[in-house]
Amino acid sequence: MVLPSSLPVNSQGLTEEYMANPFAPIVENSGGAEARDGSVSEYIGTHPLLQNHVSSYILMGVIVSPNWAVAMVRDLSGQEFFVRTGDKLGNNEGVISAIFSGGLEVEQDGEIFILNVKNRSASFEK
Repeated sequence: MVLPSSLPVNSQGLTEEYMANPFAPIVENSGGAEARDGSVSEYIGTHPLLQNHVSSYILMGVIVSPNWAVAMVRDLSGQEFFVRTGDKLGNNEGVISAIFSGGLEVEQDGEIFILNVKNRSASFEK
């Protein structure tokens, strides 16, 4: 059996910079596309998670452990963001006060809003 000869690493036009760290974020300055981590401070104007009423966001899923919890929230445009307890959500200074296995709780203007997970869930509890 004859193995094909190996091609040089850069045969696909990869730059030396990419080859040095292929996990670095890709940023294109000539076209406007830019990788963002989703933090509120990176956006000019109002962050997507602060533009609409709490009830307009869709809770896609949660991951809860004894030490931490994180949730994935989708806005009206279809963008998805990871949020934690203490993060802001909604256009009236809402704050995520709890994340639990079935959803999350947002405290806003003295009211409590609960977003339930919209996808099917799997539980591995014994």
